[in-house]
Amino acid sequence: MEQSLESYLQLGYELIDAHYPGEWTIENDQLLKGEYLVDNSMVDPIADMIGGDATLFMGDMRVATTVEIDGARAVGTTASDQVINAVLGNGESYFGTAPIQGEQYQTAYQPIENSNGEIVGMWFVGHSQEGIISTVYNNYFWFAVAFIVVGVIAAPLYYLLNRNISLRFKHTTGVLSSASEGDFSKVLKVNTKDELGLVAKSYNQMRSQFQTLLEEIQTTSELVAASSEELYASAEELGAVSEHNTTLNEDVANSTTAQREKANEASKRASEVMDLMQKMSYHLSDARTVSEETSSEIVKGGKLVRNSMKKMEFVQSHTMDTSNSFDQLRQDSETVGNIVTTITEFADQTNLLALNASIEAARAGESGKGFAVVASEVKRLAQDSAHAAEEIGRYVENIQRQIKGSSSKMKNSLHAVEEGLDEVANVEHAFQRIDESMKKLSTKVEQVSEDGGKVTTETVFADNAIQSVTQDTEAIADITQQVAASSQQQHASSDEVATAAESLAELSQRLKDQASVFRF
Repeated sequence: MEQSLESYLQLGYELIDAHYPGEWTIENDQLLKGEYLVDNSMVDPIADMIGGDATLFMGDMRVATTVEIDGARAVGTTASDQVINAVLGNGESYFGTAPIQGEQYQTAYQPIENSNGEIVGMWFVGHSQEGIISTVYNNYFWFAVAFIVVGVIAAPLYYLLNRNISLRFKHTTGVLSSASEGDFSKVLKVNTKDELGLVAKSYNQMRSQFQTLLEEIQTTSELVAASSEELYASAEELGAVSEHNTTLNEDVANSTTAQREKANEASKRASEVMDLMQKMSYHLSDARTVSEETSSEIVKGGKLVRNSMKKMEFVQSHTMDTSNSFDQLRQDSETVGNIVTTITEFADQTNLLALNASIEAARAGESGKGFAVVASEVKRLAQDSAHAAEEIGRYVENIQRQIKGSSSKMKNSLHAVEEGLDEVANVEHAFQRIDESMKKLSTKVEQVSEDGGKVTTETVFADNAIQSVTQDTEAIADITQQVAASSQQQHASSDEVATAAESLAELSQRLKDQASVFRF
């Protein structure tokens, strides 16, 4: 009842709000809904709809109601205190029993608020308990009348129907009894759609399905028998395969042990290679240091050779200048020799002329004495000139011999300087080739060192791989042992499968024999 009143309360409020739009307000001590003055016309349709009473309150006073006192509407009366405290005081809805004008009602109240959220009244729907009891009594009365009428009419019909049903029930029971003994040859006739008709129809369907099931059981039993034979043969083959697998697992275990030993030996060799590569790395580092020092010394030697070459070129230049000077001096000495020869010839001619003059002066006698003195002096001068020219000639010859010897030595020195320059140039080229070779050697040492590092890294990788192979080998050995154990278990299982196959064949035959009991 409370849930119905709550629904009626909400539905009635929504109907009023839909028919009379606007806010709830109080103006001039009158309750308004929008532009409409609240009156009894707002609550009458709702009271008729719910079959009870409905009321709108302004504050705690009824301003529109269907509740009557002595045949008149109870407009202007107030609600009970418990309702006023709950709804107007606490702002809550109220559901339950409450007195209205001395009579108990099943009620539902909710507050009415204006646009500011202030409570301006209440909305009520309800039923009087007296009306509820009257309605219940009326319902009971008409139910009793209907029951009596139905009993009077139904008694003869019950007898006729019961007799027919009894016969059909007896027939149905007999068919079902035969079916319980395995005889499904009888079929129930379906003439009605009542419960027995449904039972007959269900029985016939069950019989048809059961017949199909038994046929399938027969077929399945034959298939199971054949499959059990194949399963037995497969179990025998599986046992043989298990034995073969056991042998293979033993061979794999032996091979795994040998592989593990080889992997350990390879790991040991890899460690030795790593040690050798480490030592080689140290030696390569020393070789690189020596190579760098040698290259530095070669660079210094090249500088010294180039300096020596410059000095020898300087000596060559000065030696060449000196040789040229000696050649010029030789030419000048030859010129001086020629002049001395000319002087000697001139002195000889002068001496010859002085001799002739002396002869002519002697011939002239006294008159020629003065000329003879002059001729004597000229002769003496010619002889002195001749002696001086002779001395000069000897000096010039000596100087020419020395110049010739010095020139020859200078040429030999110049040739030696040129050969020295060639040798120095060859030495410089040799130093350059050595420097290039040392650079190539240093590059090779670097490459070998890098390759050694790579070899070391690869050796580490190889060692790690060998370790991994060793671990995998050990894992394979463990798995092989597990597989061997599984093979043994499989062999045992194959025996069990063979036994189970034999049992399955026996069970299928028993099932086939038991199914043959049923008759159709």
